[in-house]
Amino acid sequence: MILSGLDEAGLGPPLGPFCAALAEFQIQSPPADNPDLYEILSGIVPRNADGDGHWPVGDSKILYSPAKGLEVLESSLIAFLSVSGVRFPISFSGLISKLCTSEDAESLNSVPWFAEAESLMLPMRQTASKEEGAPGDTGAPRSAQAIKPAAPPAAASLQPAASSLAAALTEKGVLFRPPSARFITAAAFNRTITARGGKGGAVQSILSPLLNTALTSKEHAAAERAFSGKSDSTRSADGCVPDNPVQSSPPAGEKPRVPPEIPAASAALGDPAPNISAHSGGLPASGRSGPLSPAAPVRRITVDRQGGRRYYGEWLMNLLPGAPLRAVEEGKQRSVYTFGASSIEFTVGADGFRMETALASMLAKYIREAAMTLFNKWWSERAVGIKPTAGYPTDAKRFLKDLAAAGVLPADRDLLVRRL
Repeated sequence: MILSGLDEAGLGPPLGPFCAALAEFQIQSPPADNPDLYEILSGIVPRNADGDGHWPVGDSKILYSPAKGLEVLESSLIAFLSVSGVRFPISFSGLISKLCTSEDAESLNSVPWFAEAESLMLPMRQTASKEEGAPGDTGAPRSAQAIKPAAPPAAASLQPAASSLAAALTEKGVLFRPPSARFITAAAFNRTITARGGKGGAVQSILSPLLNTALTSKEHAAAERAFSGKSDSTRSADGCVPDNPVQSSPPAGEKPRVPPEIPAASAALGDPAPNISAHSGGLPASGRSGPLSPAAPVRRITVDRQGGRRYYGEWLMNLLPGAPLRAVEEGKQRSVYTFGASSIEFTVGADGFRMETALASMLAKYIREAAMTLFNKWWSERAVGIKPTAGYPTDAKRFLKDLAAAGVLPADRDLLVRRL
């Protein structure tokens, strides 16, 4: 079974990049239909720094703040990334090239404040600021001490932790798969908003490649074949079933494939025709046409849900044209869908109880914090004395005002400020 988690960092701040990450674990012998990685890895991976274990994985907003510093979040991330094949020390640009799309990597050179990404070495081993408390989401400025990276440790000093974690995971029958991420500059985000007609469509477009990664792995395709009874003869050369290729959006000019809605009279309980959820763009709803699946899911994807959106059916149908999607639940706290032997859920606060989503949260946050280190360094060299910013709305206004006063505010606002 594969447990995938997806989360983002930086959706609210108008300054700095929007980042997202996908973290995946493969369990050799899952103990239950709905396994909990915190239970499986008890004593190894705690939810917080005070827990029983060496590599805390939890909500990045709890593990990291400018007052606490990056040490706890970074130490755990470096160990997991090393297990997945990332070699440290590595430059920030090297990490983006390793985890993100080629388009994301090329965007580092599209704006000058990220152009020195090759010179920022990871781990940063940032220390906590003693001058100011945690800003939370208020955007209070961090001190220069809080964003100045120390010299990265030697590779030899990082290897023991990674080797110990790898051995512990292996003993528990757990494999941490190579993660994926997105790094979206303000300019790229604004272009996507224009192309997609709004913030919601832009975010879905940005996250789609990560969901595609989760949905098109060879392991997932093999499990789906076993679940559906398809033979290997249906596979393409890369091991994936070609019947319903996954795509991040429908072809140009083509509307999403939405099944016709069945009249309410024919959707009565016990009627053989499936009930259709109008809110889900035509997805069959659960509870009206028999069991959801005859076996435990081969993949569970958990996305940390932001905002008030409840209905994701149309987006998923665009990602999985022709797949047997079914809406299980579309509530205030959680929206759940199944397709074949897999499930995907969008849950508020998922990074607080699903390890895979928490690790994705940590990775997205780490990428953004490293980027903000570059961002603040570049602007501090052009607006002498300017206080660094975390990019959140209130402090972003102060930062932009200071840039204007120093005469260095870019004429093209879209290069610097994300439209929210």
